Amino acid sequence: MASSHEISFPPDNLEWVCPKTAQLELLFLSWKHRFFRSEPIIISPRAVWIYLVVQKGNPVFLLEGGRRLSLKPGDVLVVHPQCACNWVEGKGARAERLHWAWRNPSRCAELLPRSGEHVRLKIDAAVMRQAEKIHAACRHEVRNLDDKSNLVLEHLRLRLDVCLARSVQRNGSRVSSATRIDLALHWMKNHLSQRDPVASICDYLHVSRSTLHYIFLKHVGESPSVCFQRLKMEQAKRLLQERRLSVKEIAYNLGYHYCNDFSRAYKVFTGQRPRSHLLNQNTSQKYLKFR
Repeated sequence: MASSHEISFPPDNLEWVCPKTAQLELLFLSWKHRFFRSEPIIISPRAVWIYLVVQKGNPVFLLEGGRRLSLKPGDVLVVHPQCACNWVEGKGARAERLHWAWRNPSRCAELLPRSGEHVRLKIDAAVMRQAEKIHAACRHEVRNLDDKSNLVLEHLRLRLDVCLARSVQRNGSRVSSATRIDLALHWMKNHLSQRDPVASICDYLHVSRSTLHYIFLKHVGESPSVCFQRLKMEQAKRLLQERRLSVKEIAYNLGYHYCNDFSRAYKVFTGQRPRSHLLNQNTSQKYLKFR
């Protein structure tokens, strides 16, 4: 990232686009009013996570297949990168909104839509004021970017996510079981070294152990513990096939304190020990080499 970027905002400029020379978490900002008939926002599939907060007016969110969402002040949308959509006019020609586009997904489960979809939230006046302050702070930061700006923007993103996620919890909104499974599987694949994954996932998804066990049996056909162990052994098999790490290194990377524990677990899953897997690979490669 360049050491400094000077960005000026003309009086009528209501949006900011991340400079190509800056590798920031925040990619786009816009705010204030918009006449959607003459200034539409078109959100096509792209590698960004869109946050939209309606302040005034009644814009309509148009989804693929002709589905329409009529929005009101206080509505918030978090849009998945693969969700193609557009704004059209609702009651009245003008609406005011806050708009962010982020490079990466939220760390809060409540703000993670399923692939190609969106999450819709409702916030009260207090949360709206917090969102407005965070948006203003983002605008202030991008006026004079420097080598610390990305840290500041990441901090503001986290504040926004926590603010919105807590609002969801207070309002008693429920994340669907299918969405929870998607989130849990994503978490597992990125935390294969965890010693107590079930407790961590329950905390992550805000569910009890019994609820997590129930939805896994219903949607996956196995318990979360068995699923986690299967994903771990599948990763071990891939790493052994790549032959870049030793058995001991693979065991350590997957959270095992002792290599023998890993070997026993691998044998239960595959029927052979990791070293036998490597020997079989070597034999196969020599056979192919001399054919």
